[in-house]
Amino acid sequence: AGEVVDLNNLEYKLKLRYEEKPDQKLVLRGDSKAFHGQIASALDIARRVGFTRASIAYDTRPLN
Repeated sequence: AGEVVDLNNLEYKLKLRYEEKPDQKLVLRGDSKAFHGQIASALDIARRVGFTRASIAYDTRPLN
């Protein structure tokens, strides 16, 4: 939880989380550097992995 993940590694990381607990709710957190298209891509990846419950949290400050 709270891990910064590059979009290129997101599918792998989400698969690991989904395999551990498939009924968990996923919260994608973006920062001020995230573009809408990146958030949409992240949601698509989450759905492809199998997550059916996801939400978006957003912070106006950069995470790193």
